[in-house]
Amino acid sequence: MDDDLAKARACAAELKPPFRSVFTGAAWDGRIPKAYGIRSIPAAVLVGADGRILQRRAFVREFLPEK
Repeated sequence: MDDDLAKARACAAELKPPFRSVFTGAAWDGRIPKAYGIRSIPAAVLVGADGRILQRRAFVREFLPEK
């Protein structure tokens, strides 16, 4: 739900997640929030190649292995 692409890229560069991150710049009524039931932030949804939701977490960091 972030509208700042530069901040989103900086976050992805810092975290280096082992999965693709998607930035839509969409508002709350956008296609992605509606499709995946995102109603609040922070929110992180891990989506499989088939488009099904695999996991939901509050933060992207929760998907990452501990260092």
